[in-house]
Amino acid sequence: MAKAAKQMRPFPQPRSRLRSLLSCYNFSMPDVTFACFSCGHPIQLLSGQKVLKNDTCPQCNADLHCCKNCRFFDPSVHNECRETQAEWVRYKDKANYCDYFEAATRVDLVRKLGTSAEDARKKWNSLFKK
Repeated sequence: MAKAAKQMRPFPQPRSRLRSLLSCYNFSMPDVTFACFSCGHPIQLLSGQKVLKNDTCPQCNADLHCCKNCRFFDPSVHNECRETQAEWVRYKDKANYCDYFEAATRVDLVRKLGTSAEDARKKWNSLFKK
């Protein structure tokens, strides 16, 4: 008996309405920044860039590789750190050699020029129309 030929399904079409909604944002190079815990000065990081132990804030000269600038820092948990394997650090605002340090970054979406909030709202509403 011959096997039935397997039918190939075409790839699904991209959601053009969703794509047009998201077209008002520039996703190619988002700004990855984190703020100094001491003065709040925004510091830009390149993709994959690490904060080294000796790095300091250019504005207030505070240490950047410290617990208070780490994404795991949380004063309400044990050792003030959400990383369960990290060792206890006495001075949370001084530079340390923690292996689990990750800068508490945020990604800011950059709006393209010429698009308004009203245009984005119209595109968003058109997504859910039948």
